[in-house]
Amino acid sequence: MKQAIEWRETQNLMRELWPKWEITGEQLATWKEQFSPLNGEWVREAMRRVYGGYSSESPRLKWVKSAFYEIRRERSATPVTESQLADQCHETNVRQYAHDEAAASESRARMRAVISSWGEDEQRKWGQAACDRWRLCRSNGGLPPADPADWSSLLSSAAIRLRNAR
Repeated sequence: MKQAIEWRETQNLMRELWPKWEITGEQLATWKEQFSPLNGEWVREAMRRVYGGYSSESPRLKWVKSAFYEIRRERSATPVTESQLADQCHETNVRQYAHDEAAASESRARMRAVISSWGEDEQRKWGQAACDRWRLCRSNGGLPPADPADWSSLLSSAAIRLRNAR
């Protein structure tokens, strides 16, 4: 209903702005198909811009479309101050950190579950092999912690990798 009223207002404006324009039924149907689903107020503003910018007895569909999209860009753009931009950036970083932390926690839990499924001798063997092979895994004088729950993510990952590669 509202769309029909909007389209009627748009047609009236078209007749007022271009009174000499003899539009055919097919042309009118094309204009209606292109513009009736859109924001009627913006379409009419686009027509006023075209009327003010072109000296023609009839509008061109592409002119009005172009003006409409320009208006839509203008109305959709949200002005952002430096402070708002900094807040948005901070919020994005906080969300990303929380996401990364959750993913890392999930990864650590999976590694702990895998390592817990090994026997104690196997845990010691692969933990030590990882420490021997990669210096970054070493702590406590080159020995892995006795309890695999205390292993770093790096040590856990390295031990799993070595065991799977055998």
